[in-house]
Amino acid sequence: MCGYARADVSEGVFALVPVKDPALGKSRLAAVLGAEARIELNLQLARQTFDHCATAFGRERTVVVTASASVAAEARARGIAVIGEPAPGDLNAALALAARRAIDRGAQALLVVPVDLVLLTAEALRAAASALETPGCVLVPDRQYAGTNLLGLRPARTDLFRFGERSLEAHRKAAAEAGLAVHVHAEPTLALDLDTAEDYRAWGSNH
Repeated sequence: MCGYARADVSEGVFALVPVKDPALGKSRLAAVLGAEARIELNLQLARQTFDHCATAFGRERTVVVTASASVAAEARARGIAVIGEPAPGDLNAALALAARRAIDRGAQALLVVPVDLVLLTAEALRAAASALETPGCVLVPDRQYAGTNLLGLRPARTDLFRFGERSLEAHRKAAAEAGLAVHVHAEPTLALDLDTAEDYRAWGSNH
């Protein structure tokens, strides 16, 4: 197993990585990918996300939350902590559980990193983390400026996860109500999340 570097800018930042069962994820890609291809794609995306987070923050500062045994095995093989998802489908509850584990391990800040950011790099994660040097909330929007592709919080806390429809505005409102300064970090590398056939075609034009 190769070592992972840790960047100074990431000091105190933990990555939270929620992962669906590969057999259930990306069902909206059925028009362009068969079931087996979707499973392999989901596993591929999980693996690369784990590796980028471990490179950016350190494997000991990466926490995966999942109900999938295969995904858990992939994470543990990399020395990454795994939290069993208690109620599959409730993303915000799963993230609250992962956040509690990270805080118990000394997290000063959190960065939620979905596994479908197909252009993700460790450098892009470090850049997002750099906006967490002061207290507040960092939001990375999707291409439509409707969803939240990354969510950063300093100080670390468990109660501000609002993923779902139009989550960007929901997160902005929740953070503001909690008294946090909100910074929107628009970044093309992080804007493309793989949800629809259109997203898949956009990804294909980039690699």
